[in-house]
Amino acid sequence: MAALFKKFVPSLLVSSPQPRAYCYADMVAKTNGWDDVINVESAFDDVGSDPVAKSLIPDLKRLAKRYRCEVEEGLLRCKKTRVYLWIRSFAMFYAMVRQALDLQDGAILFMASHGGQIEMRCLRMRLIQRGIPLENQRLGQVNVRDLPAGMLATCEAYIYHDVEIADGKIISVGKIEKISIPTE
Repeated sequence: MAALFKKFVPSLLVSSPQPRAYCYADMVAKTNGWDDVINVESAFDDVGSDPVAKSLIPDLKRLAKRYRCEVEEGLLRCKKTRVYLWIRSFAMFYAMVRQALDLQDGAILFMASHGGQIEMRCLRMRLIQRGIPLENQRLGQVNVRDLPAGMLATCEAYIYHDVEIADGKIISVGKIEKISIPTE
């Protein structure tokens, strides 16, 4: 894992306050000698800590077992939770942009998070890649197949390269990389 990160130093490393996300971000930072670079963003809190989302988890587990998919995939396939994540991810984008306002064009953002939110943020960034600004995005434009292969089972973080921010908005993003902890 360390070899991957030697290629760059992130302009901004943002983590959810959830222990698993923060520990992962901290492990990556320490492995690469990036001191005091983690910004904790409370808007990235895991959906599992939200009472509304928490009430849906038993149904999602049953759905995942029935359709032989990961719970995270169930989050995106179930209409109720997909709408919930879509709405919640809009606010998360503004929290992320608030943290990134002072970055130069071409910034590299590293984000660690879990609980379905990271997937929806990636899907929104994919829409930005296709030239659809956040304020013009619609839920019907999102397709789970736009996520990198294997992402729903093992994703811990994303790296967004060449991010450009103007007028308080992310206006473009380059390459998107999925980062996972090896499962063995």
